[in-house]
This record gives sequence, structure tokens and C-alpha cells, in this order.
Amino acid sequence: MMRRVLLIAYYHPPLGLSGVHRVVRFEKYLPEYGYEPVVLTPKPGAYYAYDGSLLIVKDVCFTESLDLLRILRLLGVTQLTGGKARPKLLRWIEKEMGWIPFAIYKGYDMIKRKRIELIFATSPPVTDLIIGAILKTLTGVPLVIDLRDPWVSNNWIKRWVYGVSDRIVVLDETFRKYVNGYDKVEIIPTPYDMTIEVPKMEIFSILYPGVIRKLAPPYTFIKGIDELIDEGKIDSDKIEVNFVGHLEVPLPRRPYIKHYAYVPYHRIKGFYENSVLLLLLVGKYEPHFMITCKLFEYMGMPHPVIAIAPRGVRARELVEKYGMGEGVDPDDIDGIKRLILKYYNAFYSDNYPWRGTIEGFQAAHVVGKLASIFDKVVNR
Repeated sequence: MMRRVLLIAYYHPPLGLSGVHRVVRFEKYLPEYGYEPVVLTPKPGAYYAYDGSLLIVKDVCFTESLDLLRILRLLGVTQLTGGKARPKLLRWIEKEMGWIPFAIYKGYDMIKRKRIELIFATSPPVTDLIIGAILKTLTGVPLVIDLRDPWVSNNWIKRWVYGVSDRIVVLDETFRKYVNGYDKVEIIPTPYDMTIEVPKMEIFSILYPGVIRKLAPPYTFIKGIDELIDEGKIDSDKIEVNFVGHLEVPLPRRPYIKHYAYVPYHRIKGFYENSVLLLLLVGKYEPHFMITCKLFEYMGMPHPVIAIAPRGVRARELVEKYGMGEGVDPDDIDGIKRLILKYYNAFYSDNYPWRGTIEGFQAAHVVGKLASIFDKVVNR
């Protein structure tokens, strides 16, 4: 018999972008381990992308909310556009907190009516964790919280939420320092569930799927290609770079650059199948624990990866640790050129370094570990 788990997620399909993929994969595979997700989420607000194809759970409760994104939606703003990660008005507070009273009211009812045996709250935002802790306090149903990003502030709310939780799940080992003093921390990475065969391409095609962020622009990478073309080391007709996602910064016009706005997730596979090299960008002013969602997607692909990221940043460390590719500092133009030329020459000499997938991050394996955590909490 399936055990029902109340899954609290502010960012949830039909919203798109990378923030929803972790929870979607949990929802997809948890039933294989005896857990039926029952989702609590707000009605969609104004957002950057929508992708209804990711809405795979049948039992979803969309509540009302007075968070700022929902208010914008009610005022007629259905979609935010690129340029800035969020409007200035939204930056100084946890914009999702207006969802709390609606989520508590409906979540309590769902726990009682649907015989929920476990609460699983995933963040960001930390609003989800606060909701989970309140519902645990009101009902006594055990709580597992999930941190996709570290909760770096140190206040009484954080200490209370951690204290109430039965288990604290974090995305990576480096997050442990932000939950010091607790012996109930478990590491569950974001799983991948998309794999492809080795592409058969006639042109050296580089792919960057995701938001082109202001904190990590691709300008040095593009400059490196420009210089290699000017030096006669690369033929401009034999290289292309595909950026697939929203723009926070403009892309320069080049014959070899193509930009595609957000595409539904089920279509992104075609871009992987038509590429031979993957690009990862982390800015020099971003935190050392930075791990982008696309990194875990890359783990399921056969392509090598160029990670343009400062030394010591976790995303670059993982690329190098698992032999996925090579890292280079964002300002190291010579190093960037060296890597581009290395893979370009290898491709056209039929000696390309395709790699294997990283099996430990495959969805069925990772979600099985999560389900075992659920078992310990529910059965104790």
C-alpha cells in the first residue's frame, strides 16, 4: 500500500526553469519505492517560463496566495522577462512569504483528509520549510526538509525549523557547514533521468542550456572563439554555439552564435543530441558552494564539459572530480582558448573524448536513497 507524502513546493510546474526539476524527478520516481506524492503549491504567479509538460503528479492542490509574484499575476502580469533576475521591488524580502497562511490552512486539511504519513518541504524558498515546520508542529506528522541551496542566515527561525525537522536533506557535502550541530543531515544530489546516445555531428557544436546570467556572462568564452578565428586556428564555418534560455545580459551578434528562448523540457533533448561539447558558467563573484542544476543534467550525457568557473567553486570541483571535463578560471582567456581548441581539433581528427555517464546520480538510484530516508523517519 502506498504511503502518502505531502510535498510542499512553491516552485512547481506549470512553472518552468531549473528550480523545478529536482522536485519533479522526486515525484516521478518516489512511487516506485512506495510513496505517493501529494503536492501543495500556490497558483501560478508571474514568472519567467511555464512548462505544463513537467506537471506529472495527479494529486496537486493549487492554493491562493498573496506573495508578490501571485499579486503581479492577479494584476495582469503573466510573465516576467529577461534583463534582471527579478524586479528590484522583490529583492529585499522573501517574496514568497505571502503564501504561508494559505498553505497552512490547506495543508492541515490535506494531512487530515488524505491521511498523510510524511511531510517533505523543499527549498528554496525557505518559506516552504517554515510551512512544513508549522504543519509538523500542528499535526505531529514527521517532517523531512530539503535544501537545494544553503540557508546561510543564522536566526531563530532557522534554528527552530532545523530543530523541528526529523531529517535535513542537503544537495551537496559542502552544505554541511550551514547545518553544523545537527546529526540528522543526509546528502541527496539532484538526479538526472535523461540520457542520449553519442551524437553523430558534422560540425563542432557547443551547447549552453539555461538562463544566461548577469553574474556569469559568456563574454570571455566568446572572445576566446573570436581570437581563435582571427588567428586562423578555427574555421568560423565549422563551429556553432547554441544558447537555450532567457537572457539576463545580451549576447553579441556572431555568425556562429544562435540563441533560443526557453523551450519546454521535453524538447531540450534534441539540443543535446545535436551538440558535442557542453558549457558550464559560474561567475567569479558567486559563492564557493555554487552548483547549477544543469551540472546534474550533464552527468547523464556523454559530452565533455568546459567549466568556466573560479578554482574552488563546487561546480568546477565536481566536473573535475568525476572526469566530466576540465575547468578554467573566468578571466583566463588563454586557458579558455586552449580548451576550445583542444576539443575542436579532437573533433575534426576523429579522436573525440566522449565519456560515460555518472551512474551514482541516476534518478532511480538517488530517489531510492531518499525513499530509504523516508522509511527511517516514518517507521521509527
